[in-house]
Amino acid sequence: MQPFMEESIIEALNHFRFNELERYQIVISDKSLNLLLKNEISWLRYGTKEVLDDSLALTLTTLEDSKTSILRKLLLGNHYSRSKASHLKALAIYKEALKEAQISENRYLIKELLFRLLFLLKQSSRGEDHILALNEEYINQLENLLKDEWIDQFRFAHLIVNNEMQKLELNPNQDQEKIREAFETMRSGSTNNLIFSISYHRLFGIYLEVFKKDYNKACRQFSLAKNKAEKVLYYFIQKQIPEIKHSQAIVLFRLGEYNKAIPIFEALLSDKHFEQNQIAKMYVNDWLFKCYEQLGNFKKALYYFTTFKTIYDSLDRRKHARLILKMENQNKMKESKEALEKLSKENLSLQSQFYFVVPFAIGLVLISLILYQLYKKTQSKKITLEFEKESTLREVQKLKQLVIKNHIILKDKTKIYINDLMYIKAEDKYIRVFTSDGKNHLVRGRLTDLEEQLPPNFIRTHRSYITNRNFVKQILSQFLVLTDNTEIPVSRSFKKYFK
Repeated sequence: MQPFMEESIIEALNHFRFNELERYQIVISDKSLNLLLKNEISWLRYGTKEVLDDSLALTLTTLEDSKTSILRKLLLGNHYSRSKASHLKALAIYKEALKEAQISENRYLIKELLFRLLFLLKQSSRGEDHILALNEEYINQLENLLKDEWIDQFRFAHLIVNNEMQKLELNPNQDQEKIREAFETMRSGSTNNLIFSISYHRLFGIYLEVFKKDYNKACRQFSLAKNKAEKVLYYFIQKQIPEIKHSQAIVLFRLGEYNKAIPIFEALLSDKHFEQNQIAKMYVNDWLFKCYEQLGNFKKALYYFTTFKTIYDSLDRRKHARLILKMENQNKMKESKEALEKLSKENLSLQSQFYFVVPFAIGLVLISLILYQLYKKTQSKKITLEFEKESTLREVQKLKQLVIKNHIILKDKTKIYINDLMYIKAEDKYIRVFTSDGKNHLVRGRLTDLEEQLPPNFIRTHRSYITNRNFVKQILSQFLVLTDNTEIPVSRSFKKYFK
């Protein structure tokens, strides 16, 4: 295949010109490359990957063809990048292709592979320092390869925005001039392209919501993104619509528009893109609980909180089950190895007299180990189920008591309304209660005694702090920022409640 055809195929992919791509399929003689291109088109247009499963993809990676190897690896990387479980495989394929492109000094392919590496790193990371450093290195390389074409400028600005927003998460006080310039480049570049316009409005909405706290403008941006996305029938755009609606509903909640947010959240629970995503469903149930709690509909609030807790516990149990299984397998292998080593030593010393006993003894040891592990699993499962049953009953009983209360009474007879309570701090043998009107009350008592009286939106963030998450403005790595800019420390043991 001629280099100009490789570039033309990638250009057609970047502009989503599917009719042109299908014409290339007819003239490409390389069957494996033809199959990869068919897989790319099929997924982008219809969300189907039947033409290329992972076993066939693995076979294709081993094919040697110097004329098409870089393009083949680029398309294979695209295939694996669509599954979060295969992101590391996609990164490895992109990096290998990048080395080949650098050796051949093909500036166009180097540029395209850098774009894909950077977008994949953004999906795979949560702003870790070493990832940010790698992003900066790739961005500097990419900047020297850019042309004046609007699509290159738009994609590069998109990467700059992602990189700068990751930096803002770590340091909210840093200068934002660079991100404003990048958004302006995206805005002007997306004027005449519907697909890129959707990307701009959605990303700008996220920036306004998370970093500027301008919920009215953010809501308008999400609404524009949703309306435009509904006009594009390609799968890769349609699958973004539930995510845009989710962001829009959260902003409506922030604005206090609970009755507008609720129908959006409830519709998401039956959306086909959310059916298999238990984590997304868990968060939607949590937002519905918050909405109904704010409206005073405690019956529905309890229902959605119970559903949220059920999914959360299920995911937590799966995580722990995987860890336990891994540890058990490691222990089993270690025990089996030790047993076999012991038997081997005994066998060497008694080989002449007891040669026939050794296989029998090994079989007995292995059977005993298997029976012991099965017994342990059965007992562990029984204890876990009993504990979960008791825990669930306690939670339900606690919720029944909480949903009818809208205030607490301190030991000094002070009446504090739940909705005004921002956070509570333990001070030696006293506790200090801080409210949204700027006042605080110091009374004798323990934090745990007061914690039992509070509804589920109060989370223990530290051994000395209980925080009302309705007043949380920003979640950082070591602390929370409340709406009055108070910084609440978050200890390692309580971080899981704010992921």
